[in-house]
Formats: sequence, structure tokens, C-alpha cells
Amino acid sequence: MTNKELCLSLMKADTENEVIEILKAQEYWSDYQYWRFYGDKENNYSAAGNQADESEAALVEKITNSRDAILMNECLIRGIDPKSDSAPKGVQHAVARFFEDDSEGELAGQVREWSTKKRREVAKNISVYITGNKPSVDKYPCINIADKGEGQTPLNMPKTILSLGESIKRKISFVHGKWNMGGTAALVYCGKENLQLIVSKRNPKLLGEDANPSDNNWSFTLVRRENPEGKETSSTYKYLAPVNVDMNPAKGELLNFESDTLPIFAQFNEPYSVESEWGTLVKLYEYETKNKQNVQGNGGLLRPLDLLAPDLGLPFRLHECRYEGTPGSFEHQVNGLRVRLHDDRGKALEEGYPTSNELVIDGEQITITVYAFKDDKAKTYRDNDKGVIFILNGQSQGWLDDRLFSRNKVGLGFLKNSLLVMVNCSELSYRAQEKLFVNDRVHLRKGPFRDKIITEIIDYLSHHQGLSDIQEERKRKLKQDKISDSKPIEAVLSNVFKHSSALSRIFLNGHRLSNPFKSKKVKDEEKPFKGELYPKYFKFKRLDYGEELKKGVNFDSRSRIFFETDAKNDYFNRKTKPGSYKLLLKSEEDFIEVTNTTYSLNLLNGIATLNLDINSEYEIGRVYNFKLVVTDPLRIVNPPFANSFELTIHPKAIKKPGKAKPRTKPPGKDKGDNRESLGGIQIPEITSVYEKDWDSHEFNKYSALKVLKSKSNSGDGEQGEPMFDFFVNMDNVYLSYEIKDNIKEKELLESQYKYGMLLLGISLIYDSKQNSNESSEVYEGVEDKIFEFSRAMSPMIIPMIQEFGDLDLKSELIDQLAD
Repeated sequence: MTNKELCLSLMKADTENEVIEILKAQEYWSDYQYWRFYGDKENNYSAAGNQADESEAALVEKITNSRDAILMNECLIRGIDPKSDSAPKGVQHAVARFFEDDSEGELAGQVREWSTKKRREVAKNISVYITGNKPSVDKYPCINIADKGEGQTPLNMPKTILSLGESIKRKISFVHGKWNMGGTAALVYCGKENLQLIVSKRNPKLLGEDANPSDNNWSFTLVRRENPEGKETSSTYKYLAPVNVDMNPAKGELLNFESDTLPIFAQFNEPYSVESEWGTLVKLYEYETKNKQNVQGNGGLLRPLDLLAPDLGLPFRLHECRYEGTPGSFEHQVNGLRVRLHDDRGKALEEGYPTSNELVIDGEQITITVYAFKDDKAKTYRDNDKGVIFILNGQSQGWLDDRLFSRNKVGLGFLKNSLLVMVNCSELSYRAQEKLFVNDRVHLRKGPFRDKIITEIIDYLSHHQGLSDIQEERKRKLKQDKISDSKPIEAVLSNVFKHSSALSRIFLNGHRLSNPFKSKKVKDEEKPFKGELYPKYFKFKRLDYGEELKKGVNFDSRSRIFFETDAKNDYFNRKTKPGSYKLLLKSEEDFIEVTNTTYSLNLLNGIATLNLDINSEYEIGRVYNFKLVVTDPLRIVNPPFANSFELTIHPKAIKKPGKAKPRTKPPGKDKGDNRESLGGIQIPEITSVYEKDWDSHEFNKYSALKVLKSKSNSGDGEQGEPMFDFFVNMDNVYLSYEIKDNIKEKELLESQYKYGMLLLGISLIYDSKQNSNESSEVYEGVEDKIFEFSRAMSPMIIPMIQEFGDLDLKSELIDQLAD
């Protein structure tokens, strides 16, 4: 078998066993002298094997490497030193410069502005295609990633693709692989033997006159994992390198061969069907992805790749090659989630979204973008465990789950499944990137910098009036079938408490839930704010332009300063001629830009809010003079808007302990004006949910109770108890069984079920508060706990209630309980 035949055989093999048999036939598999340590390091598993803890994130690394190879190829073809000052400064700049006619335009480098034809044409340079095993319990497919990038020579591949920890791209601004780890992140997910095939050829246009005779050849190798032997304590990764191994023991060279082209690309559902003159193919054998279904459907790779590479910079093609059928239906365009949301914004997003905000934290700039989805639309664009995505050069670097939206300080529980926040970190310095990100591109590094960013995200969301308005509208829609009269519930609970001393002690001891269940009414519909493309005014709220604002602020707190303007909501964040702002601080006689303070300027419907963190940079008792300067391209002639304000720093506010509330006595037997039947607990509104509305609540036939948490009516959302709204599944399968067996008692059974679930939910909320500690937020995760526990209790709740022998609801309460 020639080297080319061997290469093609390995390319088309779709199981580890096939690969092993092919290599055994060539006497390569068992001869250890033919295998070279990955990165030429014996102890390479700790670096290569402990990276991304999600196979999809590791796969995106491969695709990102392909994008980098494409951009490097375009740069080198033009004779530009990629490490020089003349090279592009970032991915977007490189895309604009290499793939667009007008690289300096205001929308340059934005794939979303490209035509469909241009996107498809550029996407042909990167192909991801699925071959091998169809979905089953214990079998996984092979994933192939091909690109027509710069490619590598046989002699150079050990120094590039097969190196480990070398600073190959560190000084190149427009590529992402700074740590040289992406080549190995996927290995641990490649079957039992961790097999990975690499085939590559250098672009002939990049070869110099003094090129080695093999430089124009295709080369290939296979990476595998070897188990520890003898005194070894960890596995090692090696790759096949049998050429000249007698002259270079343990450092042989790669197999290579001459060929004008090689079929490394797919077309429609046909793998290895498109020839290429150069480029790179990586094949991951039996790749353990949880998304192994047909790529386009639920459980396929299309959505996670979209999500984890939200702004990759270059589109690519995704092919499903495991099935037969109409060819075109198995080839899909992947443009990245940002582009997809831009294209679908009218049908997927609420009007006016996304909204963005730039933050300066410790002198570092990040941009927060909030996507608010229309009801029931988010599930096709995001995952529950990825509510906040941190992005660097178009690739996800880590995330926070969507429970952040339900935190007490955020209070957007009704929108938990309808929000996606992208945090663009591409402007961070390398030092800041190291402080925030772990090399695995999955986890965020715990520390003060991360905590400050999360605090700013929470602050932005909690004071976003637009999101609050959407939430109130969602509440009204979800509670159309609510019980408006609380007397039946009060009567039931009074009877339950009367017959249970344990419940009486818990709920009648004066501990209030501070009216957590009442939902405020939203304002009457107002005319939508339109705003001006270029504002005519930008001034302090309720002050004339030019007047200075003076106020005091406590140390270690946040100062909020409000401005009025007629600027559009996207004034600071649009792509075309955006506005900009700077916060200046007076030092002696001059104003200098603030760099050591976290601040941001949020703009919504004519109100701009400056959030300024009063931290250790400021001294108690001192007076500081600031100036906020706002400008835009239209104000080249006119002076910028400049608003000066004075802050006096007061000592840190000390929260005074509240007075203990007197214990509420249980209700007596005699009637009277002072009788409190529920000991101060406010009665919740229960919304009945039926099968036709299951999708809106993520219910199925086994679901029982869902509780949503939102901000309290009092305060600014940062203090006081949150509100809880209850939604009960009245088409629960176990309730249906009980009713079917005793149809005459339908109303009674439904009432027992509904109010049993109510008690269960209140108990878990009460328990969450009583058992919270300083390390966790009060009520953290209580919604998930209620959802799961109520589902487990749903078969037993009615039988348990019916065991209360003296709880007779039939006679005196049945009329009140009917909806």
C-alpha cells in the first residue's frame, strides 16, 4: 500500500477498529519506535488531556484553528508579516481586509452585512462533516474538519499542529490560538484510543525558493493515547512518525506523498468528494458528543456550534453524511449566532433588541449585549446552562447558567428562559484575559476581576426598564386563568393549620414572606420612544444644560447619575457612526480620563444612567470633580456635550439592625377584629396551566408546579423579599388518574391537588430562606428545587391529603373552591 493509499484508507475509515486493523496490516500499530511523543514531551497528558470539559467546546477549537489558518493564508499571500504592525489588529479587521473591497467602511468585517451568495462562497473554505455511526446508545460518529488555509509542510507540522505549549501565535493579533492548546482539547473525546487523523499540505504559493523537496507534499499522521506502563503514572499522547526513525530515534518524520490534490472536502452528503490543492483535514474518530443526532434537528450539532462560535468571523459549511436523501437537505450554512439573530431578529427577538452597553472595569473595556427573545423562541437559539456567554475573538470562552436571571438582585425570573447575554471581551489586554479565562475555554477564573464583571452584568439587567416591562407583560399573559379571590385559599390554609400543630408553628410565628406574591400592574400603554440618530441635547435630568450637579455618595457603593437626551437607544452601540463617551476626573488643573474605576453609561428611552463604582481609589471626606463628555461624528464642528458634576465621598453606610417583630399569636376560637388567620403570610395567586399551554411553561404530563421569582414591588430590586408566582399543572397525569377513578369528586380532587402543591411550594420557599448561609444567596435555586420535588410528589399528594381524616372540605368549602 502506497502512502497515498494508506492516507485515503485512514480518511475513509469510520471506526477505531478499522484504523487499528489498517495500521496493523502496515506493521505500524504495535512497533513503538514509529510513534513520537506529542509536542516531544513525555509527560504531555497533563497539558493535553485536561482542557475543555465539554466535547462541543473542544470541537469549536478545531473550527477556530481552521479560521485562523484561513486568515493566516490570506495574510501571508499578500506578503504581510503577521507579527508586524502592518498586520490586521483583530479578527474583524482581518476579515474586512482580506474578504471585502472596502476594508475601512463603517460596517467592515461584519458577516451579517454580506449577501447570502458571498457567505456561501467564503464558507466553502471550511467544511465540517459528520460520518460513521448513526445515533445509538453506545456509538458515536466521526467528525471531519477541513480547511483551505495555509497548510503545513511535513517537516514543519511537528513545530506547529503537533506542538504543545509553544507560543506560535502569541504575537499575532488576528488569530485566537494564543496558548497552543486547541490541537489537543478534542483528543480525550475521540473514542477509547483517542485517535485523531491529521492530513495537511502547504499552500504552494507560500513556499520559498529554498524549500525542501518534501515541502510540496501532502503529509499525514495519526495521534493516539498510550496507557501508562511500568512506573509511569499517566497516559501519554503520541503520533505516527516512522520516516527516518533509525537516524532520529523517537523523533521520526511524517509519512508524505506527492499529489496535486486530495479530496479533503465534502459536498452535500458525500464525504471526501471535493478535491483541494492544499489545506488541512482533521478527523476525530468516534467523537463522544452528546449532540449526535442529525445535525439540523434537536440533539444535533448545528445549534451548539452556532452558540459556541457566536461571532467566528468566517462562516463555514456543516454536512450530514450519514444518511441518504435529497443532497441539499444535508448541507447547512453556519454563520454564527450573532449573524443568525441579526437575520431572524424580526421573528425571534422582542422589538428594540438587542441592547448593548460598554463597561470600563479596572481600565479594561467589555461590551454587554442583551438579547430578549419573544415568548417560546429562545429554545432554538440557546441552552439553559448558557445564559451568559463570554466571547473572545468570536469564540465562547466560558459561560454562566441562566439562573443568574432569577437572582434576587436581578429579579427577571419570568424571563429566565428568554434571555441571552453576550459579553464581548475582545478588547481586553492579554493580562486581563489571563485574569478572567482559564486555558480550557470553558471556565471563568474565580477572582475579583470576574466578580466585578458579574456585578456589572447584574446591575445592568436589574435596572433595565425595557426588560422589566417585558416581564410584566409576560406575567399578564401567563396568569389569564388565575384565581383572583384569595378567600378560598385562605379558608383551606386556615383549616389545614387548624389540624396541624407543626404547620401552625412554621407559618403562624410572625415570619412574613413580605408580600412576595403580589404582582404590580404595569403602566398604561405609552407611545414608543423613537429618538434621534444624532442627539440635540444630553444633560443632567431636571437640570439645564451647563448646570453642575453636586451630590454626596457613600464609600464602597455605587453612584447613579441620570441624564436626559433625545438620542436613540443604540446611539453608543450601533455599527454606523456611533456616539462615544469618556468620564474625566479633575487632577490639579486638568481633566484626565478615568482608568481605575468601574463605570458604564446605560441608555434607554431618553434616559442615560451613569453607574460609577466608588471604590478604594477614593478617599472619604474628599470632593471629586468629574466631567462626562459625549460626542459623535456629527459634532466635529459643534463641541461635545460636557456635563460636570461634583461628588463628596461620605463614610460607608452601615445598615442598622431592624427591630424584632412581635410574635404573632395563633388565631383563637372566638371571632374578632384582631384575628389573623394566616399569621401575616400573604396569599399567592395560583395560575392553572392546562395541556394546551404546556410548552409555554416547559411542562409535560408529569410536571406539577412551577414557581417564578421576580423583583419585589418595593425598593429598587436590591432589597426586600422577591415575589413568587405559582403555576400548577392541572392536566398532570396522576391527577387525571385520580379523577378518572372518581369523576364525581373532580372539583374536590383538583382543589386538594392545587392547594397541596401550594403548601409544598411555600414550604420549600420558607426552608430556602431559613437555611440560607453567607456563601449562598437566599432562595438560590429554589425554583428548580420546587419544579423537581413537586414532580416527584405529584403521585402522592392527593392520597396524602385524603389521609387527613378530619379535614372535610366537601361540606363547608366546596362551593368556595370552585374556580
